[in-house]
Amino acid sequence: MRRIVLVFVSCLLAATGAVQAQTCPRVGADTVQGGFTVNLGERFCVGSNIALTNSANVQSAQYWHEYTGTALPTTGGTATPTFRYTRPGKFLVIQRGKLNGREAYACRVVEVLPQPSPVFTVVSCAPGEGVLTIPQDPANPYEEYVLNWGVAGQAPVTLSRTSTPIRYTFPSSTTPYTISVRGNYAPGGCGATSGQAFRANGIPPSPQRADLTRLELTGPATATLTLSTFRNGSIEVFQRPAGGTFQTTGEKLATSTASNVVSLKNLNNQTQTCFKATFTDACQRTQDSPELCSLPLRVTAQNQQNQVEWTALPTPPTGAAFLGYTLRRNGAALPPVVTAIGATQRTDAPVRCGETYAYQLTARIGAMESVSEVKTVRGISTVTPPALTAFSSTITNETVNLTWTAPPAGTPPNDGIRRYTLTRSEGGAAFEPLVDSLVGTATGFADRNAQPASQTYCYVLSYTDVCGNRSLPSAPTCPVLLRQARGELEWTPYQTFGPATTYTVEEVSAAGQPLGSQAVGSALRYEPDPNLLSGQQVRFRIRASGTGPGQVSFSNVIPYSLALRVVVPEAFSPNGDGINDAFEVKGLFIQDYKLQVFNRWGEPVFASQDRAEGWNGQLNGTPAPEGWYAYQLDVTDFRGTPFQKRGGFLLTR
Repeated sequence: MRRIVLVFVSCLLAATGAVQAQTCPRVGADTVQGGFTVNLGERFCVGSNIALTNSANVQSAQYWHEYTGTALPTTGGTATPTFRYTRPGKFLVIQRGKLNGREAYACRVVEVLPQPSPVFTVVSCAPGEGVLTIPQDPANPYEEYVLNWGVAGQAPVTLSRTSTPIRYTFPSSTTPYTISVRGNYAPGGCGATSGQAFRANGIPPSPQRADLTRLELTGPATATLTLSTFRNGSIEVFQRPAGGTFQTTGEKLATSTASNVVSLKNLNNQTQTCFKATFTDACQRTQDSPELCSLPLRVTAQNQQNQVEWTALPTPPTGAAFLGYTLRRNGAALPPVVTAIGATQRTDAPVRCGETYAYQLTARIGAMESVSEVKTVRGISTVTPPALTAFSSTITNETVNLTWTAPPAGTPPNDGIRRYTLTRSEGGAAFEPLVDSLVGTATGFADRNAQPASQTYCYVLSYTDVCGNRSLPSAPTCPVLLRQARGELEWTPYQTFGPATTYTVEEVSAAGQPLGSQAVGSALRYEPDPNLLSGQQVRFRIRASGTGPGQVSFSNVIPYSLALRVVVPEAFSPNGDGINDAFEVKGLFIQDYKLQVFNRWGEPVFASQDRAEGWNGQLNGTPAPEGWYAYQLDVTDFRGTPFQKRGGFLLTR
């Protein structure tokens, strides 16, 4: 008795590069309906010759047999109603012409079908028996197949895509038979045939199972599984939770390729899952690959370190050596390789606060490797950052300007500044918040609300690092407050250059340019020397200097006024000895000048408005008598303040 079983696997139509779905162009309301028929219908194979019949008797009919456009064609037509198609796809057949004097149009969609030779396999699992399989393949697009076993008197078998498997017993196990399979389109009435020689000798092809070579977790619920090549059979992938039993994943491979990769979904990658590949040959014999388990990875950020943990792999199968766990950080391997299969954790230290780290673990077992999902974590630190040391203040244009230098980038534990916080003390009072939102890239701040010429100000700066830790406060910085008191200059000490701070008194122009200076060491008081100044009304500021590079700070600028100074001699001796030979007025800051001299009877004997001109003791070209004389001095200083002095002096020779 003969037994027939056919194993059929449906397939999709292969991509052919032909035009996909076509839609007939729209026409205007003044166009009438033409008409034509296609002798082969609307579905036929490549290489077919079609003939169109002008069923509507359209005059001057033109045809477009292989049109793929979207607008109504106007050129390129032909009056020939026959055509041979040489490529598969869907095309428009368009008719244009005249009917009763009006524009006529008709359109139909035709499908030109490819004709690949069907692919099938046939094996002998027992003497005289054959099993035929039509696999899923682009070469198998047909709706039905006609199977001929090549045995005389055996009628062909017609199979649909839903046919059940057929197994056939041949009359002889030694006679060669030629088996043919023809694929047919329905409708379409065309197709192609392929055949192969077969001997039912009971010797199946040598199978080659597939082994798992790589398992990589690609997301919280996804993974890819790579298998080695296999032949003469199919593969089904199974999975099990740790300690559980294997269940199918639903993933199958009917044929092997150069790279067999299976995408797995709906996994729980927080727990370990083990996989195996079951190989089934055409005779339904099965072989299991060694199992390969996943590596769930967990990464936790701790103080200046990251803790990496994973689920250890089970004991490898016999003959497979465990080669170790390799941890990669940001793509680079972190030595050493962990060789203990039972290891479950590793600490990565030190790490930088605020920096993102990506970890991936790879385990190698013989020729297999299991790769974890990439896990990222942001480094943290709970260490209080150090105080800023390069924090200084100076006064420019009546504004307190603060400058500082951030810690060098990459300096643990801060590794970056999120924002600065500035507090201010006015006149020695408690520090109060001034600004709390200075960006971490700032290097200075101008306190435009301060009045540095009226009272003292001190500032303290702190910062918050990228991990949210608040730094220690800086030492206060206090710019110098300069004042005039009782004709002297007095100032407050500068902070924070240290005890070696020295001071220089500078006379400056209205534009702030230095006109002269006097170093005073560590003194906080100075009486200006009028002889060293540029005028009666000047401007002063204090320059504070530290011992470090760039440690310079300036005080506020104050105006300074000196009183008019006048000296009138009480006697003079015009005897030609070169000593006190003239009665002269000495003084500072005199702008307008008038001197008058009178004898004892009040008669004027000398007058001058020139400071450089004194009285030489002559009266009308002869020496004036010795004795007592009176004077009147009228001057105005550079501030416009008048001054008058009267007195007497002695002329003696």
